[in-house]
Amino acid sequence: MLNQRQKIRDLKINYRLAPNGFDLKIFGQSRYAVKYPPKVFRLAPLAVKNFILDNFIYARTRPLTFLTDKTLVYQTHQPFFKNFIDWGILNDLPCIAELNHLATGRLKKDFRQEHGRRLIFKPGAAIKHLPDLKSLSQRAVLAISFGKDSLLSYGLAREVGLNCLLAVANEIENFSGNEWRFKREIIRSFIAEQQPVNVFYDNVDEVF
Repeated sequence: MLNQRQKIRDLKINYRLAPNGFDLKIFGQSRYAVKYPPKVFRLAPLAVKNFILDNFIYARTRPLTFLTDKTLVYQTHQPFFKNFIDWGILNDLPCIAELNHLATGRLKKDFRQEHGRRLIFKPGAAIKHLPDLKSLSQRAVLAISFGKDSLLSYGLAREVGLNCLLAVANEIENFSGNEWRFKREIIRSFIAEQQPVNVFYDNVDEVF
């Protein structure tokens, strides 16, 4: 059982499944959410939903250890891609440091010394394996932002004959409404000229 001091230091990260995505509860608030197109998330098997939750929530909230002295207590299992996510965060530390007016060197030192000591996952949880699902050999999911890199990826995918399902995240509308309105027009033109695009909504960055 945690002692009183540990209880005060804990920052609990909980979630609630919704028909079209999930809500996060951090700092006692439930305003952070990820919403997928109708039917996409609702029809996904529970194993897939849990797998997404484990990895997505950890990836988006792990940097909180740099901004608070609290221990992060996750309702989720330890993510399958934890090592890969940690590697990505380590390489993103200069950006995190600049945005929060911190020293990159100190963040790197803290990150390496921690070794996950301020991370707690659901008691008794084991590392999950990938869901046992059939793959679609002729279908691929491509995240697209309509910048030059993702448009090049789209062009190359078409060139080699991949049938891509395109997905774009709306994670800037609350911060930069003008930018999203501009991008929305690009999406409409793209759909008219090329193929459908699936939009999902994500405001988890507001936690920072």
